[in-house]
Amino acid sequence: MGNSTGYKHTTDAKRRISRATKNQWLNSSFRKKMSRLVSEQNRKRWQDLAYRKKMSKQTSRVSKRNWENPGFRKLRSNSVEKQWKNPEYRKLMLTAIKKRCEGIEFKNSRRNILKNQWQDPIFRKKVSAGVSKAGVIRWGCLAYREKMARCALKMKCAHPNKFETRALAYLERIYSSRFSYCGDGSVLINGRSADAIDTKTRTVVLLNGVYWHLKKRGLVINNQNKRLRERIEAVPFLKAGYRVLFIWEDELNDITKRRNYDHSQEGVNICH
Repeated sequence: MGNSTGYKHTTDAKRRISRATKNQWLNSSFRKKMSRLVSEQNRKRWQDLAYRKKMSKQTSRVSKRNWENPGFRKLRSNSVEKQWKNPEYRKLMLTAIKKRCEGIEFKNSRRNILKNQWQDPIFRKKVSAGVSKAGVIRWGCLAYREKMARCALKMKCAHPNKFETRALAYLERIYSSRFSYCGDGSVLINGRSADAIDTKTRTVVLLNGVYWHLKKRGLVINNQNKRLRERIEAVPFLKAGYRVLFIWEDELNDITKRRNYDHSQEGVNICH
């Protein structure tokens, strides 16, 4: 009996051991003692890098094998879904996650993991490809594009600039309270934002600065290039059934050059 290798307990012996173990675990002091012992042992083991790598590989292998089984996936998903329907469980888990994520040790660990991952060119390429693919899918959705455009315009164009302020005053003199500013993204038409809109007559106004609409695009400031940009920029609004009125910055500043170009389906030149 000195060497117990290969020794098999009888059924009665197994029952006695099971009862004795069960009775031990019913004792709170024994449970605390064993928990401390196990925790200390695990802590020491996990300080060993080789052990951590070994356990991570084993866990990954087992997890992968389990998730390849549709029955296991369904069982696990149902179990997690049932747990998260319990408000007390959700609150407990979210509190624990928040506490863990706010810890300095967790933040440093996560930062180091990400840093090491991004030093791997294969990982960078894989993530970049995934992000690019996801981005293409998202930008294919008009609702997503409009949401992002609203956010950007709300930050950058919450209020009209100097040129837009003068142009809005000019519109007010001519059309008397018909147009309201919408360059902050409050109104989007086919994913595009106008600078002012009259909803009753379905007319939008685009206030074009010569730098952003001509010079920045390498175009000379002349009427030909202006009409070219107008025909391109008017398309999304015309498709939605709107008339488009263009006011150019240099023409508004010089009353002798003032001329507005009103795009309907045919295109009409108007002067005020």
